[in-house]
Amino acid sequence: MKNELKIKLLGALLMVMTFSGCSKIATSVGLEVRPDQDIVVVCADTFLLDCENYEVPCISAQADTMVLGEFFSKTFGDTKAELLLQFAAPENYAFPDKSYKPEPDSLVLMMYYDSYFGSPYAPLEFSVYEINKNSINYSTRYSSDLNPGDFCDSTILMGKRVMTSVDLSPKDSAHLADDADLKYVRYKFDNSQCQRFFGILQNHPKITTDEFLNDFKGLYITTRYGSSTLLYMNQITMFMYYHYTYQRDGKDTTVSTSIVFPANHEVRQLNRFVHRDREQVVSSIPDSLLYIKSVAGIYPKLTIPVGKIYDRMRQRMDSSKYLAIAAAELRFENIDLDETDVWMNPPTYLMAVEESQFDDFIRHNQVPDGYETDRSLGLYSVSSNSYLFDLSFLLARRFREETILPDDKMTFIVLPVDVASSTSSSGATTINKIRPLVKLSAAKVRSAKNTNSPLRLKILYQGF
Repeated sequence: MKNELKIKLLGALLMVMTFSGCSKIATSVGLEVRPDQDIVVVCADTFLLDCENYEVPCISAQADTMVLGEFFSKTFGDTKAELLLQFAAPENYAFPDKSYKPEPDSLVLMMYYDSYFGSPYAPLEFSVYEINKNSINYSTRYSSDLNPGDFCDSTILMGKRVMTSVDLSPKDSAHLADDADLKYVRYKFDNSQCQRFFGILQNHPKITTDEFLNDFKGLYITTRYGSSTLLYMNQITMFMYYHYTYQRDGKDTTVSTSIVFPANHEVRQLNRFVHRDREQVVSSIPDSLLYIKSVAGIYPKLTIPVGKIYDRMRQRMDSSKYLAIAAAELRFENIDLDETDVWMNPPTYLMAVEESQFDDFIRHNQVPDGYETDRSLGLYSVSSNSYLFDLSFLLARRFREETILPDDKMTFIVLPVDVASSTSSSGATTINKIRPLVKLSAAKVRSAKNTNSPLRLKILYQGF
């Protein structure tokens, strides 16, 4: 009977979401004859959090989206993205024998992108250098703060061109397939580069990727001016066009063909991100605000006083009761961005991850194990212009530990993330992948020192 009553009372508790102080909940019938230990006590508390703007050193340099360009925001500062690329040789490709007199026609770099950030018409110059120092190691995990000078001394300039995000060049049917909306940057290398590249193939008629990387370590691509555009690349490929001749019916027959060298998962593509004025931006942020800027820019860092919260819960509860957290709500309230930042939009998802897990996540794309035990996702709501986090799992796990000292704290870093999910036939949604967001986004949220609406943690808990 006692357990049945508790189950009924807990069911009713789930419908009580906002109230103040502590309440004793029970049915009116028989309340006076039930012992105090059988009464479910429900309390609500609000706690302010210590918070700061954290300058993120880096994220993983390996990402599904390759970003190139530069963008400057008067509020959030400068962001520059550069690429270091390796290219794979075609598997089992047999180069024509010299008796067929193969001759090079052109060497072309194609950089395909599905979207861009910023101005569609602002000019951007990109420069392509050959990597001529250290090779990129496939088994090494690189960070986005890597130094291009470790791989390239920028002495072998393979080419450069000025471009814009739209109408970059005449459409080339050889690369369009059936997609008329495909966007790309096309660069044709000069004849000397073409001849050198062709010589590598002649020296290795059945070239492997390892042999190719020994002779051609890759490309370093950077921008030299322009601060209004970032391109989000989904594929980068080099094409070696050539022709050869053979005898057919006593006549010379010429065949024009090409070899494809893709930047794919068999080799490495590294993204470098630089925020040259970030320290100045952070120093100018008022105490009332926290800034959120991807990629690897500025993230809020929060400290939750778990010892203080636990003591407060115990003070308001009978020591004989079992404590349980019904809800722990943290809301990031955005403020509108300045009109000068017309391009900036808030990220769709934020993730609060414990500081102890943060480094593995951003450097190695390793999501903490367990659903919402080391992390919590917040989805942006357009209607409320805010993010809502449920930290009940995180706090409940911490309160299960044997010893909680008064000064114990939990520190979280909140960062923009890209979430890939799938929906089953039953309608259930499963998160398949979470990675740090590599596309530019930004938001301003109220801090704990904001006089209008301070950042605070609301906790609903019960004792039974």
